[in-house]
Amino acid sequence: MSYEIYSYNRRHLQITELTEVLPSVVPSITFADYKNAFLTPTNHLFVNRQYKPAGLSNHFNTKGLSKKQQWYLFLKSRLFIKVNYLKGSFFWVHDLFSGNYYHWMCEVLPRIYLLQNEYNVGKVVLPSELQHASFVTESLNLLNIVPVWINQHESHCADNLITTVTTPNAGDIIPELQRSLVAALLKGIGINMNKVGTRKIYLSRKKAKTRKILNEDEILPLVKEMGYEIVFAEDLTFSEQLMTFSSCKSLIALHGAGHTNLMFMPADSKVLEIKNPDWKSQPLCFFQLANIFKIKWDYLNGMPPDEKLKNNNDLTINEKTFRNKILDFELL
Repeated sequence: MSYEIYSYNRRHLQITELTEVLPSVVPSITFADYKNAFLTPTNHLFVNRQYKPAGLSNHFNTKGLSKKQQWYLFLKSRLFIKVNYLKGSFFWVHDLFSGNYYHWMCEVLPRIYLLQNEYNVGKVVLPSELQHASFVTESLNLLNIVPVWINQHESHCADNLITTVTTPNAGDIIPELQRSLVAALLKGIGINMNKVGTRKIYLSRKKAKTRKILNEDEILPLVKEMGYEIVFAEDLTFSEQLMTFSSCKSLIALHGAGHTNLMFMPADSKVLEIKNPDWKSQPLCFFQLANIFKIKWDYLNGMPPDEKLKNNNDLTINEKTFRNKILDFELL
């Protein structure tokens, strides 16, 4: 099945660089069920002493390990590290990036939600460190999911371990699953899916550690002049983010995890993503989300302070270009 592009967003398909990195098919998801499973502290899975690639990002790349090195990892984790025993059936979907808002909302939580609805028994296991991320605990509470918190520095044996297998890529967003998850979250907090957006929001990354707009103070007067509120995602609880963005009709944001909230916006709303000029250095995840939720997506390229284009580059925005872009954006 071909990947669906929202009607307005098809205009971007003329951009060769975009089409080169855009997924061509809708991903599929299946389940894998393992008996007597063994999880190492590095989040690697062994079954009957044999390594089982699961597609989840680990602390290092097992594909480059020889059989001897795999045995060393297993024996070290089994004999020299505390082993905890998990009796019953458990769901395993977390990885190295699960503490990031985007990865949690678009990769981990949807799969937990799917497993909980697919199986009558079973509890999800999650690293205890994730308890410190309020969006993790709040989103689980809204879905009435009670996890089993495990010590990621110890090994774990499970009678039965169930995980998901996504193709072609492990982190791909499953459109129908993502829409179902968002509907459940909004219902859990009592938000009407059909409400009309009225707010215009500029999402600032000024408080973030990386990937900021260096001359943001110069462009904010225009943003405010056009009726946009300045919002910092870090200052909002998860529930407040749902309330805020479900009432948003127009969003301007630099590429970053907070942009994930566009999936809570009403259909036919619009987003302007400020991004790195190199299409291959930043994933098109928010363009994909916009298509899934029928959101009008547009973009503006900023300029990094040097020629090395990386995902976490700070950017400078040309004020004249920004003014022209935002005026056009207002007409969408």
